[in-house]
Amino acid sequence: MKSRHEIWLVEWFDAFDVCNDWVDLKCLDVAGTTVQSVGFLVKPNPIAGYLTLVTSDDGDGSVANGINIPLVNVIDMVRLKQK
Repeated sequence: MKSRHEIWLVEWFDAFDVCNDWVDLKCLDVAGTTVQSVGFLVKPNPIAGYLTLVTSDDGDGSVANGINIPLVNVIDMVRLKQK
């Protein structure tokens, strides 16, 4: 079975939680984090302004376990080779 989508490694700046209680504003001044996600890149992209990756693709038009990453958060992308 062959996927209709290419596999990509995406590095992106993630949203993060800094505190869940009343704190001094200085608490909010923390560095963010970058993460890497690997998955099948869905094309055409179903949501404007986002990049959509899925971890499962049945090759017949059904996918599972998706993530939508805002395009403005994408730092780098590398296409991975498939057999």
